[in-house]
Amino acid sequence: MAGALRWFISIAFVLAGAPFPHAQGEKAPGARPNVLWIIGEERTALDTWIAESDDQGRFPEPPEVLEYWEAQMEKNYGERLRKRREEEAGDGR
Repeated sequence: MAGALRWFISIAFVLAGAPFPHAQGEKAPGARPNVLWIIGEERTALDTWIAESDDQGRFPEPPEVLEYWEAQMEKNYGERLRKRREEEAGDGR
C-alpha cells in the first residue's frame, strides 16, 4: 500500500478507535495503535521516498511557472468565481 494512503488509513483507524493490525507492534491484540508511532513510521517512509525519488517539492517554483498557472486558473475559473461571489453578496452571505 502506498505510504500516504497507509498513513491516512492508519490515522482514520486511530480516530475511529478501531484496532489497525499494521500498527500493532508489540501490543496486545485489539489494542489501539500509538499515534506518535504511526506518524513516526510514516514520516520515515516519506523521507525515504523523497530521497529515493529526488522529489523537488522542497524547492519553490520559478515565478514564470506560478504566473502561468495563475493565468490558467483565471482563464478557467475566474468568471464563475466572480459570478458566485456576486450571487453570495446578493444573498447577504
